[in-house]
Amino acid sequence: MSYIFTYKGKYWYISVTFQIIATVFSLTWDYKMDWGLLRSSKRGKFGLRETLLFPPHFYYMAMFVNLILRFVWIMSTSLVDEKVIFGSFEGIYFLLSFLEAFRRAQWSIFRVENENVNNFEKYRSFEIPKMRVIDMDED
Repeated sequence: MSYIFTYKGKYWYISVTFQIIATVFSLTWDYKMDWGLLRSSKRGKFGLRETLLFPPHFYYMAMFVNLILRFVWIMSTSLVDEKVIFGSFEGIYFLLSFLEAFRRAQWSIFRVENENVNNFEKYRSFEIPKMRVIDMDED
């Protein structure tokens, strides 16, 4: 019988607790800041934003998948048996790496879509302050 989780001591629990807190913060940042969601309370768009380029169910599905995949990586700190999935740790880490790559690709689609909606042809710009040149040869 293979066990995925085992007791690893109080420091392990503290570590996992902080990982969960960091993951919840990152998840909230993804939704609100990067994807521009969690801003509408209208019926049919609850938890989304006013302007959408995809159907609302696409955003809800992506939010759910991002939630799951954000927490999946915590499993990698808890695995102890060498023959849990695919027969080895390499198989587990390959699967976790593939899922993380998928999550990041999904994140980038929604990040670019949010910039397109919120900054369409305004070309978000900022002014670079002029630097003063100091001539080192002058005495």
